[in-house]
Amino acid sequence: MTMNRNELAIIQRGIAEQQEMLQGSVSHPEELFLQSKANLERKYARHISQVKGFTLGEMASNHGALDDADYELIKGVIDGFMIPSPAHPREHVADMFERAKVELTEVLTKYLDMTKTFTFQQMFVAAA
Repeated sequence: MTMNRNELAIIQRGIAEQQEMLQGSVSHPEELFLQSKANLERKYARHISQVKGFTLGEMASNHGALDDADYELIKGVIDGFMIPSPAHPREHVADMFERAKVELTEVLTKYLDMTKTFTFQQMFVAAA
C-alpha cells in the first residue's frame, strides 16, 4: 500500500506514541516496534467499533456509553466530519451524522490497513 508523506507521518507518530508507553518493557528495537504496531492496530480497530456503535443520541448528550476520553474523541471527530454536503444542501442532521460515521470509518479502516502493512524500516523514512 502506497502512503503519502502525511499518512506515513501519522503511522510513524502513532507507533512512536505506542513505543513510549512500552518503553522499558521491551529491549529489542524490532520487538518493541512489533508490539507497538499491534497496539496501534488494536487502537484503530477499537475506534472503528466505537464509531460504528455511536448514536445520534450520544452525539447530542454530554456523555455516552464510552469512557470520557473515548467519548470526547469520537464525538469530536464525528462532529468534524459533519459538514454540509454541497450535493445534499437540505440533508437532515441524522443523515449527515450517518454519512459522517461512514466517512470516518472509511478513514480509520484505511489507517488500520496501512498500519498492518507498515514495516520496521518505514519508521526511519523521512516523512517531512
